[in-house]
Amino acid sequence: KLTVQDVSEFKNLVENPELAIIESEDEIAPYNVDWIGKIKGDCKLVIRPSSTEEVSKVLKHCNHRQIAVVPQGGNTGLVGGSVPIKDEIVISMNRMNRIHGFDNTYNIVRTDAGVILENLMEYLKPFGYMPPVDLGARGSCHIGGNLATNAGGMKFLKYNSMHANTIGLKAVLADGTILDDMKCLRKDNTGYDLKQLFIGSEGTLGIITEAAILCPKIPSDSNVALLACNSFEDVTKILVKAKEILGTNLSAIEYFDNACNRVVSSVLKITNPLGDDHRFYVLTEASDYGLPTPVASSDDQPASGEQGNLVEEKLFALFDSISDLIVDGVVAQDSSQTNAIWKTREGIAEGFVK
Repeated sequence: KLTVQDVSEFKNLVENPELAIIESEDEIAPYNVDWIGKIKGDCKLVIRPSSTEEVSKVLKHCNHRQIAVVPQGGNTGLVGGSVPIKDEIVISMNRMNRIHGFDNTYNIVRTDAGVILENLMEYLKPFGYMPPVDLGARGSCHIGGNLATNAGGMKFLKYNSMHANTIGLKAVLADGTILDDMKCLRKDNTGYDLKQLFIGSEGTLGIITEAAILCPKIPSDSNVALLACNSFEDVTKILVKAKEILGTNLSAIEYFDNACNRVVSSVLKITNPLGDDHRFYVLTEASDYGLPTPVASSDDQPASGEQGNLVEEKLFALFDSISDLIVDGVVAQDSSQTNAIWKTREGIAEGFVK
């Protein structure tokens, strides 16, 4: 059980204890409840370390005293995994928010676990790259939480899992031992790949504090379409055709049913461009990754690029091939329409919670 002596010891273990240690019940309250507001704990102390070494010292003391802990990132999960069940100490990563640099030779970013995903996106944008994961909670979720839950996100089909994109990782075990596997070499087949054990472990094996992540290039252009169909079987057929026709240009494909659509519409007041009369909806994104435009073979035949956007042409070729499966469809004409379509998909969880 947590004692006054324990709190005093924690204050000695961290720099700036006035920032790192939270004891006020009002300030602790947000750390005690999950994002959907259904699971509530009774945590009496929140510790916000600023370095891997501080995490190590805190966990070492907790292990010695047998004090239960719960690691917490942005607390955006929907299953209560990041909040205490009873009176566990919360170790929040929100002060470990430094980005250590981007290596454009191998396209790898080194970042603390407490960096907010959207902040990492903004950091990488000037380099022309982006994180391999994107979520509706990008404005508050932490990259460490993305790793701990092996978040797939909306671009999983194109960019794969966090397992596939994590090159290096640093974590602290329950007894305070620091596991440093922060290698930034992509082609490394030496020894055990221990970092993979922590990705998806949800804090049960240790606390992730730092990572080196492989970043894909930002597409030069994207085309987003929303399609409507009558059955889930049609949804799967559209997926197969999209992969076949769009190939490497397919950057995202998501579906939702009318129940989800109606909740987003009625609760969040987000309007679906296709309305709410259809049983299933398929959101498809096709992106251009800057491949060279083919050169025309003669003066009489214009180059392919002059005939219009090649990715857009592929998208309409997809529509032609699935015309018997879709009952309605729309292609976003500008960024506001693109955002409107994506907001329908991203707002589903929030709509059901409210």
